[in-house]
Amino acid sequence: WARAVGGVDSLLHPRQIGSTETVGARPTSRPAAATPQHQRLEVFAGAWSAQGHQHEGVVGPAAKISALERFEWLPGRFFLVHHFEGRVGQDETSCMAITRYDSASRSYPTRTYYNNGQRNDWDLREENGIWTFTGDWPTVHGSMRARCTVEFSNSGNTRTAKWEHSSNGAAWRTFWDVTAIRI
Repeated sequence: WARAVGGVDSLLHPRQIGSTETVGARPTSRPAAATPQHQRLEVFAGAWSAQGHQHEGVVGPAAKISALERFEWLPGRFFLVHHFEGRVGQDETSCMAITRYDSASRSYPTRTYYNNGQRNDWDLREENGIWTFTGDWPTVHGSMRARCTVEFSNSGNTRTAKWEHSSNGAAWRTFWDVTAIRI
């Protein structure tokens, strides 16, 4: 690998790659410490046991949802990493997501990677303690607009999530209801 990027010397002495990336150099445009906006994600941090129901419809047949989830900070506390491993009916499912704070949009862009090879981008926003993911959900018929509304209760130890889809952005139908308990 070192030979491919210019030898061992290039690892010890950073050089420009293209016009925007430097090997071995630290980015200088990020804050020196995580901001209060980053810290708002702390409500998700920890391990969770999730149980719920998939409603029959565009994402599949009615099914039980059961999963273990883990949210953990990447060192530096700028990125929250989410691991989801479980079952929807008889099917194993898993994903890994990375959430960050974007000061320009005042939102929390989230990129998710699924065990079926798909990737998805979500826009996460918080208002009055309610977190909402919005994005496009891939289906066998293309994609559909989706949102997930997340609320915390029981001193932050219970998390309820309602996943919905819409073809027009106005009328929403629930396809997943999930409750997670902090473990």
